Amino acid sequence: MQSETTFLGAATLVAAMTLMSVSATAQALPCSWPAETTGSGITNFAYPDTNATYWIMPFDSTRWKLIVISGTYPESRYFSFIPYLAHGAVVNNEALNDVDINPSQGSTNPFREHADDGSTHYYTVTASRYPPADNESNFLQLGNTRLAWILYRIYVPDKGLERNAGVPLPSITVIDHDGRSYLLPQCHANSANDTITELTKTLASQGLDVEAGLREILRPVQAPVSAKASCQPTPLLSLIPKNTGGYFPNPANKYIAVPGLCFQPDRVVVVRGKGAIFPDTFNGNPIWEPPGVMMRYWSMCNNNERPPYPVVGCSADYKTNLDAEGYYTYVVSQPEQNDAAHPPSWIPPDATWLPWGSRITPNVLILRNMLPDSTFTHSVQAALDKGCVINNGSSPSREEEVRAAACAHKVMQGYYPRAVYCGKQVLINEGWHGCFAAAESDIQ
Repeated sequence: MQSETTFLGAATLVAAMTLMSVSATAQALPCSWPAETTGSGITNFAYPDTNATYWIMPFDSTRWKLIVISGTYPESRYFSFIPYLAHGAVVNNEALNDVDINPSQGSTNPFREHADDGSTHYYTVTASRYPPADNESNFLQLGNTRLAWILYRIYVPDKGLERNAGVPLPSITVIDHDGRSYLLPQCHANSANDTITELTKTLASQGLDVEAGLREILRPVQAPVSAKASCQPTPLLSLIPKNTGGYFPNPANKYIAVPGLCFQPDRVVVVRGKGAIFPDTFNGNPIWEPPGVMMRYWSMCNNNERPPYPVVGCSADYKTNLDAEGYYTYVVSQPEQNDAAHPPSWIPPDATWLPWGSRITPNVLILRNMLPDSTFTHSVQAALDKGCVINNGSSPSREEEVRAAACAHKVMQGYYPRAVYCGKQVLINEGWHGCFAAAESDIQ
């Protein structure tokens, strides 16, 4: 269970960065990528995926006319650059996903089919509140905002690589309104706590109101399904939220959630669904292999359903066990003897385990779908297009939830995640079949 200290620490990081970058950059040059989020520790907030890393760069568009980002394509499943307004919303749906980023002259983009593997893989991205030059490629429009954020994301580095996926963090050059350019040094800190300490010192020196910053930063974060978390009645429903506009959303992802999961001793949650075919990049293959790829990435994560909505544990597609018919079975339970790193010994060998989070407030399971192929018609995105959503900005009725779930199930078919509560001993003795049979018997 996440503590109130974690809540305040995570929020303070974002608040400090927001307020610091508005005023302090007018006095001193910033460094590049001052914050990194991995879904752990003090930066665990707003439903992160533990299989991704997020680097955050603030940009004061009143002092600087242009920001230039130069880097090497990472060896990973996915990467992107996305600009955000001060309160964390995407700027005009702007985003540069890996395949959309044009390579520098003499280089190729390895995320594009038929790229020459023997060439260099360099790129340059620029961003500004002003229109791009006629020949400017890979441009991010920052809109009419003084403070902008740029997020650099990497999902699933190849086997054996660290979170930066085998390449240095991109370098950042800022250009002022007189045309002078400054290459920013890389930010260095021994830990996330050190980063926060330095940022909060800067904040305090400017006489800025930390509490006001906290309220503003946390305000946009919404629960994935309802405005007020409570225990979901049975049968459990998987629901697609209409709004996922929390802090720093990724437009490439859409979500279906099983909210309101409440703890009882000797009771687990079992989830069944079909896993979409994904590219085997972890073993060094390109994003178009194996044949028949349906989706760039998917994962199942368990989160505490209360601010700051920290993740408890995730399993990415390549870490998820599938049976002979391509179905997964997730089991959400308490760890044994507080060992959250390892599944309990009684978990079925063909299942994938996720640890239970808070036992005081509800948990919520979130299935991510990223960039489905246009020919794959059973994704969360396809269900969204059919209007299979609930309005999570209010408190929807159970009848509305049932209709939305039935709609999503019809579109997603076997890829719809079906969830049930199950007695631990039933799962041990009878497997997932017994759990779903018992749940159906309870309804009748």
